[in-house]
Amino acid sequence: MSAALMAPSVQAEGLTVDASLEYSTEHYVRGLNYAEDALGVGLNGSYDLNWATAFGSVYNVPNIGGDGAVNHTAFGLARGVDLGAFSFTGSLELQHHNAAIDSTEVGFGVTFDSLPIIGDFVDVGLTLWDNNDLDYNGIELSVYGSTLEVPFVEGFGLTPFFELGEFDTYDYVKVGGTLGYDLGKVQPYLSTFWLESEDSPFGDEDGWTVQTGLNFSF
Repeated sequence: MSAALMAPSVQAEGLTVDASLEYSTEHYVRGLNYAEDALGVGLNGSYDLNWATAFGSVYNVPNIGGDGAVNHTAFGLARGVDLGAFSFTGSLELQHHNAAIDSTEVGFGVTFDSLPIIGDFVDVGLTLWDNNDLDYNGIELSVYGSTLEVPFVEGFGLTPFFELGEFDTYDYVKVGGTLGYDLGKVQPYLSTFWLESEDSPFGDEDGWTVQTGLNFSF
């Protein structure tokens, strides 16, 4: 949903929770530009059900600079499937976007973190999305590289990423990287990416975005 939604940080009897604060020059979800100069706050968590993991998140961009507030909510279930070198985590997810145009979509995805040869270097995810309100459906590919340590600076890491969305009504490509610093309970980060979209229902995009924020553990 956003770079501000990150890995769990609070654990209690199967429950994990994390929080974030992020500023972004452009706020995208699946290549769609929901807000500019966006200051957002996020909260997400998961709970181990033994047979699966339930997860949920909320992300809010308040009404700043004259734009209307934007809210994203997601809920879903995920379960690991052991197939040796081709093991993956499957997920079923429902997302609601409360913005200038409200919409709800369903996603079915798989994430591979142990593929032969490339599994040591990247995590690969594929998700099928269906959004009736915005009248699109298609597939989203995400590739996250292993975090690279910054030489001579302990605690800094650089994580490259790539996304490709191919939908029946529009498509987009996104490529960039995130520089993070591990301070324990607080993890500041700076991210930049280039995004280009064609035939987007929110208008075509072609340019750079900068994000910076803090991930919190409690």
